[in-house]
Amino acid sequence: MIQFYEHQRSSQIRANPADVVEAMKDACVPELKEAQIKSWWSSYHCKQKQLAHDMKEEARQLRSQQQGTFV
Repeated sequence: MIQFYEHQRSSQIRANPADVVEAMKDACVPELKEAQIKSWWSSYHCKQKQLAHDMKEEARQLRSQQQGTFV
């Protein structure tokens, strides 16, 4: 699932949930419905977006601490 999501993100081409279902069949794992796949991608996207935001905020705080040290 992550691999499909990351490929979609990096290539700027929307992945097709039906392709994920096919890959799950090929891998002999229980298949998800397309709605479940889209929901998972949405949740994963939100988590990644929050992680990026948190990292930016942490970097901003570190910069402001360093600037305060040199003043």
